Amino acid sequence: MRTFISLIIVSMLLVGCSKDDSISNGEVPDQPGNTGEENYNFPEPVNVTSYDQADEYASQVDEAFIDAQMEFAFETLKKIDENNIHGRNIVYSPLSTSVALTMLYNGAVGETKRTLHNILHFDKMTSGEVNQQYRKLLLSLSRCDTNINLGLANALWVSMDLEVNQRFVAKNRAYLLAQTPQVDFMEPTTLTRMNEWTAGKTYGNIHKLITRDMDDFSGVALDAFSLDGKWTIAFNNSWNEIDEFTTATGGTKMVEFMRTIGRDYTYLIPSPNNAGLPNGKAVRIPYGRGKIAMYIFLPDEYKELDDVLTYMSPDYWKRYQSNFIEYPNLWGPEFNYMPVFELPKFKVDYTYHVEEIFGIKDAFINNNEFNAISESVPLNIAYKQKSYVEVNEAGIQVEEQGNPEDFITQGVPFDINRPFFFLIQDDRTSTILQMGIVRYP
Repeated sequence: MRTFISLIIVSMLLVGCSKDDSISNGEVPDQPGNTGEENYNFPEPVNVTSYDQADEYASQVDEAFIDAQMEFAFETLKKIDENNIHGRNIVYSPLSTSVALTMLYNGAVGETKRTLHNILHFDKMTSGEVNQQYRKLLLSLSRCDTNINLGLANALWVSMDLEVNQRFVAKNRAYLLAQTPQVDFMEPTTLTRMNEWTAGKTYGNIHKLITRDMDDFSGVALDAFSLDGKWTIAFNNSWNEIDEFTTATGGTKMVEFMRTIGRDYTYLIPSPNNAGLPNGKAVRIPYGRGKIAMYIFLPDEYKELDDVLTYMSPDYWKRYQSNFIEYPNLWGPEFNYMPVFELPKFKVDYTYHVEEIFGIKDAFINNNEFNAISESVPLNIAYKQKSYVEVNEAGIQVEEQGNPEDFITQGVPFDINRPFFFLIQDDRTSTILQMGIVRYP
């Protein structure tokens, strides 16, 4: 009999309202051994209750781990876009995907574990170091900002008929905050329960992730990621206007633009005194207390988005983050920019299959090297991520520095009016939470 585990990743980003929340976790030593119901002597779950506590965890995240996260993030985005034959808008969560793959990594042995190890760029770390770093990172994110409700909730829903390795359960619970509830997939209410869990973790934005009966499956893994936050400075919707956006095909589309005086942003703009983005420019827009921000990369006029994406690599990104400049420096004579910033409102959702992107379908079919999950092998794994992003005006403070119309004639505005690339990053650790490409807002 074949045992099926369907891995469905849900990644959702919503810029809007916020909620105060916390996350709990316990520490577990990464030592070999033991299946069954043994006591692993894990400490009690703890709540991260202050910025100081969260920032202390962030300071403990190792550079080699972040390097691996960045390599995975940029490589995956480019692979997704290479397979995006219809040129759609793209959004995905590198963090959510890497956590889910690490769940499988913790359940794999042999060549399958080595394959996942390489995909996740863990070549400079042991399995134990990987898990310890995830624990610190996830705890640091749990109380990053009370104006940002960042939820990363993992669960492997397992059939009551499947005997699960308890060490696998304990490790993922301790390091990846993952639950492993055992349910009856023959029971009709199980599907409802799973969809309600997903809706709760994505603040009601994804209601029916699972639409088919689960009675022929032994497990379903769900990874729900959400970032529900407010800009540091809200966009004033009374300043919005309808204007043209030049799409990837060269046509134009009338869209609603948010407009503000971008004094609180920083910019990456080429100048005699600043090495900017080749073939383009960029802006940093902060959320909440400013530790998490959206970075938007815009190609120069008459340049293609690929001309910017070509340069986007971990080495480039680390090197140029320090070159973003603050508002007062925009007034220098070498600039023809005023801090009038225009960004289209947009929503993007995207679904992709990780095993297809990385060419590892064979590793997920009839595989007997997931026996650290269960000795009921071989397992068949289907892996899908669905991501969602919405960007609108909501923020903490209201802009009170004048109407953009008062500034528009004094210089060229920073106008996001053609295809662009964006990422959302925790700047304390340089962890990329979300990435995307917008060709048609």
